[in-house]
Amino acid sequence: MELNGEYRFNASRQKVWDLLNDPEFVASAIPGAKNLSVEGPGKYRAEVSVGMGFIRGKFTGTVETTDMREPESYRLNAEGKGAIGSVQGDGDVKLTEIAPDQTMVAISGTAHVSGLIGRAGDKALRGAAQSLMDKFFEKLSKETDKRA
Repeated sequence: MELNGEYRFNASRQKVWDLLNDPEFVASAIPGAKNLSVEGPGKYRAEVSVGMGFIRGKFTGTVETTDMREPESYRLNAEGKGAIGSVQGDGDVKLTEIAPDQTMVAISGTAHVSGLIGRAGDKALRGAAQSLMDKFFEKLSKETDKRA
């Protein structure tokens, strides 16, 4: 399954970069995230509760950022497992300065889902993943506006 998105923020590229790499902010912005812990530079472990219709469950997994090019881009690798299945994904995050205080974040990646949650179908999975991504970036937008 492919995941893509573009999000615009009224903040400098550096401010957006800093928030995307702030473990406390990330923990508060990921929908359903609990117990986020830092395991090393750019590596996190978390428990995330997710639901799609009648399928609900918890995933425990890791997220790692690599190929860091501050404040331009990084690569994101994630994997998680739970009673309802597993997910493994990776993607590129690119920050582009549109104007001195405007930044666009572009996401491009893939995810592989298996187990019960994987049986929900590509369309349902894509919709749920898009909704989670939109909620995360909505919180990022509110935070950048608050810090402006």
